[in-house]
Amino acid sequence: MFNEFNLSRHFYTNAVFKQNHHLHGFNGRKMLEQLGLDPLDGFFSNNRHIGDEFVAWQRHQGNLPTYTSRRNCFTQFAQNCMLLRAKGLVTKRKIRFIDKFDYALNLFVVRSLKPEDAVHLYKRQMSFLSMYATAPNPFQTIRDLFDQVSIYNRPIGGGYTPPKDFAGSFVNFLLDYYLSLYIPNEKEWRIYLMQQRRALNEIEHDVFTMLNGQSVTAALDNNGELQVTAFSTIGLEMIANILRPVRIESPQIETFATAFTDEIWMNYFPYTWALVNPAAAAKLMNGH
Repeated sequence: MFNEFNLSRHFYTNAVFKQNHHLHGFNGRKMLEQLGLDPLDGFFSNNRHIGDEFVAWQRHQGNLPTYTSRRNCFTQFAQNCMLLRAKGLVTKRKIRFIDKFDYALNLFVVRSLKPEDAVHLYKRQMSFLSMYATAPNPFQTIRDLFDQVSIYNRPIGGGYTPPKDFAGSFVNFLLDYYLSLYIPNEKEWRIYLMQQRRALNEIEHDVFTMLNGQSVTAALDNNGELQVTAFSTIGLEMIANILRPVRIESPQIETFATAFTDEIWMNYFPYTWALVNPAAAAKLMNGH
């Protein structure tokens, strides 16, 4: 239910969340969010297994998240955003991540450039990515993370899925929600992934060709230019958001956080919800 209790509870949770983000530091925050884990994990030492226990209990009850239940969470979140807007609590202007905003989510663009301009572009783009990826070659990291992000890559139901695969916070949910606004089903997501992987392979090849100083004379056209595949502006932002989800949050985004109620959090990311709400999780498991 989207009520005053949930609003006040969520404001409290967000306050604690921010405090612990600060205590962990920016790099620690990045790693925890990247893994879909919550920085509050270490602040409940007496309940450090509550996330595992709650997911196991949900599995036994047959209540673990499914594709349909997560879609229902998106619907509830959108309705809650509408209620916040109707009450004048948030901006009515369309904003990114809450409403459709970008024309496309292509990570790449094909450009005709002079060789020296291509080298400059790749150096600038790789320097930007180095702020978010620690690996010397970030391309495999990017491919791996795209295999994990979005509602279409979240675990479904039971089996032997590790409990921490059901972990995440508001920003992880928001990224899933944002992607779903553009890609409506799993089939189209798989097509999108295939296209982006192919482009990443082309970019990786061109980057190492140009930055290693290999000759590209044979590829030049009559204007002394060559066609290269590079990251688009949207692509760089998307990758940075996936590598470090906390960068999504902004003052405008934070005002919508109350639409991500405890009920939605529990139904979408039960592992982290239980860590942050151990007493409530224990009460549910004990049937009270």
